[in-house]
Amino acid sequence: MPADSQPRTVLLVDDDAPTRRVISLILRQAGYEFREALSRENALVALEDSMPAVVLMDYMMPGLEPGEFIVQVRARGFGGPIVLCTALDSLPDLPVDGVLLKPFDPDDLLAKLEELLPDA
Repeated sequence: MPADSQPRTVLLVDDDAPTRRVISLILRQAGYEFREALSRENALVALEDSMPAVVLMDYMMPGLEPGEFIVQVRARGFGGPIVLCTALDSLPDLPVDGVLLKPFDPDDLLAKLEELLPDA
């Protein structure tokens, strides 16, 4: 985790409003701070403001391809974990730190965050 990151902040990158609402509720109830980005391009802009502890991103979104997004996130200095959320049966080969298969149980999301952010 980068030294200047916020230890319990999740950057949620998803273009689906119902999904964002559910995940934000789960995160809020568990004591996480979160920021939302409706596109990968908006997420890159959000990284300019402050670094989250973890990036949680949807796979199926228009715009910037997931692999290119990860390259650009790392180029901006984000060294924390990236978790991919997907409903695909076959997992894409991307350099991520975790995968959550949709629909996922709220406990699975929280367990993954605790695994990746043990000091948070």
